[in-house]
Amino acid sequence: MKTEPTPSFESYREAYNWMMDGVDEPCVDNFRFAHQDDFIEMEKYLFDKAGGCCGSFDSDVFVDGVLCTIGCNYGH
Repeated sequence: MKTEPTPSFESYREAYNWMMDGVDEPCVDNFRFAHQDDFIEMEKYLFDKAGGCCGSFDSDVFVDGVLCTIGCNYGH
């Protein structure tokens, strides 16, 4: 099984643009982002994710060398 490398970006904005290009949906909401080494950010991320509806996107990414998670919900 081939594993894709974790995407790496210099800023949150670059990661956000990458996510939006990949999702390519007109109805996107519930944007979320967290540094994986920050317990409080990850708790909020998971809480926000649970409150979303329809389809979802979540991915691990490196932002400025730090492992993070980015995501959103889409569709209606």
